[in-house]
Amino acid sequence: MPRRRAVGQGVDLTLDGSASRSVNGRPLSFSWAKTGDECPFSHEAKLTTHLPPGVASFTLEVRDEAGHVSQDDLLVEITAAPGAK
Repeated sequence: MPRRRAVGQGVDLTLDGSASRSVNGRPLSFSWAKTGDECPFSHEAKLTTHLPPGVASFTLEVRDEAGHVSQDDLLVEITAAPGAK
């Protein structure tokens, strides 16, 4: 089940996988994608973005040099600003 987060429209949304660690301390690679998309939109551990009102679902894939992969899903609800149409 994905973690859920709610943010208001116009608020910076930070996607952060920087707390991920390799068991042996080796470098990790990161891939952020909208859930269901095959092509990642970022390979940064942490990024900030803005989204229109609605629901967005993201998948973070973290991979180590040995090929071990871990995934985490996040569901974000962006609420319209008060008085917005």
